[in-house]
Amino acid sequence: MRGAFAAGMRQRTGALRTVAKSPGLFRAELSFLGSRSSTWASRFAVSIVAYRHGGAAAVALIGILQTLPAAVFTPVAGALADRWRRDSVLFVTSACSAVALFGAAFLLRPGVPVAYVYVLAVAASVARAVFRPVISALLPSLCHSPYELTSSNAVRGIFDGLAVVVGPALAALGARGGIGGGFVASAAMVGASAILVRGVGRAAWHPGLQAAGSLRAFAEGIRAPLVSRDLALLTGLAGCETFTRGALSVFMVVIAFKMLGLGTGGVAWLMTALGVGGFVGAMATAAFVRHRIAAWSAFGLVMWGLPIVLIGLVPGRATAFGLVALVGFANAFADTGVLTLVARVAPPQTMVRVFALFEGGISLAVALGALLAPVALDGIGLRSSLVVIGVIAPLSAALSWFRLRRLDAGIASMNTEIDLLRRVEILAPLPLPSIERLARSLRHEHVPAGTAVFEQGDIGDRFYVIEHGEAEVVGDGQVLTKLGAGEGFGEIALLKKVPRTAAVRALSDLDLASITGADFVPAVTGHSTTAEGVSSHVDHMLERFTPGPGARGGPGEAPAPATMVLEEEPTD
Repeated sequence: MRGAFAAGMRQRTGALRTVAKSPGLFRAELSFLGSRSSTWASRFAVSIVAYRHGGAAAVALIGILQTLPAAVFTPVAGALADRWRRDSVLFVTSACSAVALFGAAFLLRPGVPVAYVYVLAVAASVARAVFRPVISALLPSLCHSPYELTSSNAVRGIFDGLAVVVGPALAALGARGGIGGGFVASAAMVGASAILVRGVGRAAWHPGLQAAGSLRAFAEGIRAPLVSRDLALLTGLAGCETFTRGALSVFMVVIAFKMLGLGTGGVAWLMTALGVGGFVGAMATAAFVRHRIAAWSAFGLVMWGLPIVLIGLVPGRATAFGLVALVGFANAFADTGVLTLVARVAPPQTMVRVFALFEGGISLAVALGALLAPVALDGIGLRSSLVVIGVIAPLSAALSWFRLRRLDAGIASMNTEIDLLRRVEILAPLPLPSIERLARSLRHEHVPAGTAVFEQGDIGDRFYVIEHGEAEVVGDGQVLTKLGAGEGFGEIALLKKVPRTAAVRALSDLDLASITGADFVPAVTGHSTTAEGVSSHVDHMLERFTPGPGARGGPGEAPAPATMVLEEEPTD
């Protein structure tokens, strides 16, 4: 039993250990914690101000004002964000949010119209809204495997849950001397986020992914979910979940004041329960969400909505707090799964724009939920509204179940291709989006025993990885080395633009996966983390063997005007 318990704890902390091993990834995660804590702190502060000045309708209105402009601005900002380093974009937007929140705290005083406070709170929300799609696109570029990406999103879920606890708690402490202290606490947290994230994306930045023009980039980001059924499905599921979240943000205030009779403190305690549940749920995702990510996402959607239904059916203080905590628990599964899947499906060159449109859609859904919540409250009452709103997310998961299963199958197949490419030394350092892009472009072929894959002096246009079988590398009639499963060859012709300087022949039946030079060269030379290592690798290989004149077209002739290669010794 002790062994089983220890194994379970290792699984639950495995994601944290994985992220902690990468300083840049860990700093990015801490920055996310600061930004999300600030979001919840300012949401707490501005909701209290709104409720005191206009009741539930004012809470809904400020919720819409915070989310609707963000929903419109975020996709446009995403198109612009791909033109600069992602960590720089995060720094600037977080700093702007901090300034706006400090301004809101300064203006929250007698004689100053509360509308000014709302304007600055909305400005901070809009600036902070850009953070989510950009950090969502930055995290995959800091990862090197599907498991590391899933772990980073699980840790993100853990920090998201902590943020719901830390944000309102610090805001409540700051508000003990006046509600303006809540805005100051929020500003301090997003300011810390800006400092933490600065510089973490330097090594991951790929200039080749820079948007050529903002209008064209914006169009590409809009087009991606429209032409990809998987992205459209994930966006729709996230929209159903966040529509419910927008309504719940209004319902929780009403639940605290009217159903539970706890007043302002009740709002904070309900948010805390939501955060505690999210933290526990995120720890659970770290242990369980490794495979079948789409199925776990469906589980999260179902468990997200059912507790809301039960709050309406079984009212009471104990049940309300427990069920709100269960909502937070389920939210960790839904968010980790959906964010991981979008990162796996979205093209790397449009990832910020796809996430920006994704987040914009989420913001619209939140705004719509907050807008319709007071209508539902007036029309059918709180308890019936909770039941009606609560069934939306589970119903969406049920209707999408078969497509989600197919998505899981496709991800599993892609992981097999990635595992193959990771075994090749020259490809191992690549960030996950780059190696996944290569995996999508793989062409599989069979070469019978005794057949040449290519001859010395041939024009080279592809890089090869052996899936099964054995081959020998022959230069000037001499066997140079043998290659086996998981080893690659053919890179030097592509990188140096010379003819094939050695032949490769199949010693047994070969199953090969190959990548075109147009895909291979930008992938291995476009990142600062790999370019220097690739150059050293190629120079080392060229020093080991100098082909005779026949491989270069004859004495005094220039190299052939195409890509050709010296084959390497095993790279496993």
